[in-house]
Amino acid sequence: MPCCRYSLLVLTSEFGTFSMDDTVDKHHEEAGARVVERFFPSIVVDCVRQHVAAKRCICATDPNYFAQLSPASVHSLKLQGGPMSPAEIEEFEKHPNIKEIVRVRYLDDAGKIAGMRTPDFAHYAPMLQRAVDTHCRVG
Repeated sequence: MPCCRYSLLVLTSEFGTFSMDDTVDKHHEEAGARVVERFFPSIVVDCVRQHVAAKRCICATDPNYFAQLSPASVHSLKLQGGPMSPAEIEEFEKHPNIKEIVRVRYLDDAGKIAGMRTPDFAHYAPMLQRAVDTHCRVG
């Protein structure tokens, strides 16, 4: 499933980039997008690059979502500009891959459940390698 692959890359882009002591946004989504853009199709890059925007949009439009954020996610949301304004939402919703971006945001959140048992990276490596091989062969 492509969205699973995208969400794995979003999670990978977040490693080592956040601390509750941070006072400024480190723009990890842009750094992650720059890493994956050479190896994956644009939809994957969009999901990585836009996952912070997706969180900001969902927080502005769904109070239940905001209420479920961890303290770390609330802190990072503040650093990232807080929930989107109506004008920002309108602009964000014009993105051609909006459905996939938002879906991956929810998968990203689901992957952060403490204690959840998941396969290790080696389980996903062949799927990611096939995607890289396909993209690099075509791209």
